[in-house]
Amino acid sequence: MKKYLTIAKAEWLDAIQSYQEVVLWLIIEIIPIFVMGSLWLSSSGVFPPQKISFLVTYYILVFVISRLTGFYFEQNMQDEIREGTFSRYLTKPISVQKYLIWDNLGGKTFNTLFLLFPVLIFFIFLFHNYIIYPGFLNLLLFLLSLVIVFFIQFFLALLVASCSFFIEQAFAVNHLHWMLDSVAGGYMLPLAFYPAFLRNIFRLMPFAYVYSAPVTIFTGQLALSAALWQIFFSVLWAIALYFISSLVWKIGVKKYSAVGG
Repeated sequence: MKKYLTIAKAEWLDAIQSYQEVVLWLIIEIIPIFVMGSLWLSSSGVFPPQKISFLVTYYILVFVISRLTGFYFEQNMQDEIREGTFSRYLTKPISVQKYLIWDNLGGKTFNTLFLLFPVLIFFIFLFHNYIIYPGFLNLLLFLLSLVIVFFIQFFLALLVASCSFFIEQAFAVNHLHWMLDSVAGGYMLPLAFYPAFLRNIFRLMPFAYVYSAPVTIFTGQLALSAALWQIFFSVLWAIALYFISSLVWKIGVKKYSAVGG
């Protein structure tokens, strides 16, 4: 455990040293949330106030969820696998999966404390009349769903990274992951805005439980029984992705080692 805490601490220190880059990426992510929130506020004469409040809250929560649960190691891992530098992980007495999780937590802790919270306060101040606040039970279920989403995102990222063991140029898989996360997950647009047949397809994918499900739980759009079912299915997806990503990862590492990696 101590070695993984050391990894998290090292990433924390690295985040402090490169905070300018983090701030830049944060600004890039803030702009669409600000634009979408302002767009829906300007539609106050077209949509009822409850709808506008939901949409403004929706995009703020999507931003928060993406910052708290996102993983971004896929491309670096793919580069290391292709270039052969991935071998450095195989010579260390650590689990690569645990290393990636703790490395992510180190940087995420810094980003949350010093970047996400200030931005969130800014959004609350800017849109305070249009934010839906959850009840206590909804907040607890939302926080529980975030923990599950964290692992769903990790196993999806691990699965994407594992594709480089089998595909030399696997960047297209990254783009496919990003597209599904944005569209099927509800990052760009709430799933309720899509045609019924697309919503039914998206609900068969794990991405629907990354953004859409937690937001509907937070805003009280679901009855308690429906919210519990959403959490149940998200747990099933997390378990399924754990086994799938672990299997593909193990096969890929064996293939990498067999060819002299």
